[in-house]
Amino acid sequence: GELVLLLGNHELMNMQGKVHYVHKAELAAEGGAGAWKRRMQPTVGDLGAALLRHDAAAVRGGGACRTLFVHAGVRLSVAERFGSVERLNEAVRAQIAARGDGDLLDPREGPLWWRGYARPRQAFRREEQACTEVQAALGALDPSARRMAVGHNIVPWVSSRCGGTLALLDVGMSSAYGGLPAAWRRGDRPRSAE
Repeated sequence: GELVLLLGNHELMNMQGKVHYVHKAELAAEGGAGAWKRRMQPTVGDLGAALLRHDAAAVRGGGACRTLFVHAGVRLSVAERFGSVERLNEAVRAQIAARGDGDLLDPREGPLWWRGYARPRQAFRREEQACTEVQAALGALDPSARRMAVGHNIVPWVSSRCGGTLALLDVGMSSAYGGLPAAWRRGDRPRSAE
């Protein structure tokens, strides 16, 4: 097996100096919010620099199991603009390093935030529009990828949409969300949320 750590919106917020959701005891243990923010600076902080080495997206598996993993979802316009997972990851890193802002880091549309595939109605889209876009985004980033697997959208169980092209993996395992432990293996057929 392989464990690949990907960037998510919480890592991004830390590197952007946004610590409003970090537990006060955790901040205090690090010497306060200022000390935490210094450690999380992506170009000079020890923790931020380590996080900046992580990718935003990764493709793993082969054949029918080949999957694009990303925290929230890659929009078609982003996939077409960068054309590969490698170029997308380089651009995300560059935007984080350059003051932590840019369209790829946008809290509505960026790949660490986009919820429109998992929740198309909230994005003012029809299901079939979201499914068509997922498939096209996969084709633009890695034509061999069969599905996009995302978190950032808590669901009661590991599930799928779009005929299996979108796997929803965030079951809210944290005690803050009250979820139960779950796992997904490539090749498993998640329950359909459709």
